[in-house]
Parts: sequence; structure tokens; C-alpha cells
Amino acid sequence: MTYVRLKHHDKVASKIINITKGQDIQKWNLQVRRLVRRLRSKDNHEADYLDIDMILGMMIDTYKMQRKLYQQDLKRTFTRMLEGSQEKCEVDKFQEIVKSCIPRELESDI
Repeated sequence: MTYVRLKHHDKVASKIINITKGQDIQKWNLQVRRLVRRLRSKDNHEADYLDIDMILGMMIDTYKMQRKLYQQDLKRTFTRMLEGSQEKCEVDKFQEIVKSCIPRELESDI
């Protein structure tokens, strides 16, 4: 097993989890705290560690859930905005629909 110190996880997780839809950092930290193990290092100091494989698996599951939510939201918004309209969807209109479904943290990437 490969472990990472809890304090290092907290730094990285705060950047990753905040951009996911439907998950906040407090909820994430509550889930992670159940997985913390107190280990002793070679120099006899104790510290809190997390199994990196479990954490990465949880992040991947969160990402998959986020993607599914984005897709559902985009489909719903696209259908609502173009429902009953016989005109073609212009690129500007399509970009507007996509931007309305993306969290503000990610808008600068588009």
C-alpha cells in the first residue's frame, strides 16, 4: 500500500473537489476522515496517513458522477432552450447553452 500524509491530501483535495458538481470539500473531508490511519515513521514520529489508491478511486468515482450530472444538465438545458424552435442552432447559441451548465470555476477554460 502507498500512503500519503493527510495534510498533503487536504491541500490537493481542496483544489480538485471544489470544481466537482454535487460535492463540497466538507462532505469530502468527512468521507476521507473515516479512512485515516495513524502510522509511525522510521524515526518514530506518528502522523495521519491515507491510502492513496483508495483516495484516487474515490476521486475517479466523484469525477464520473460529476460528468454524468454535467451531461444531464446540458441535455435538459439544450432541450428547454430549443424546444419548439424550428430554427437551426447557431454556434453562439450552443456556446451559451454549454456555458450555462458549467461551474464558474471552469468557465475560464472554455
